[in-house]
Amino acid sequence: MKKKSSVIGKAAYMVLAMTLICGVLYTIAVTGLSQIFFHNKANGSVIEINGKKYGCELLAQ
Repeated sequence: MKKKSSVIGKAAYMVLAMTLICGVLYTIAVTGLSQIFFHNKANGSVIEINGKKYGCELLAQ
């Protein structure tokens, strides 16, 4: 029985670790890099007229 509980504990630790790495850290890194290197494209193509934002330039093409 001791072996089964240690495997479950290690599995739970790996699930938490991989969730943190793949779900949080990777997402933050990719978003941050895209904002730094591709700022104009990373935010989409929002139409702005007289300071008011209307939507996407590519909508309904």
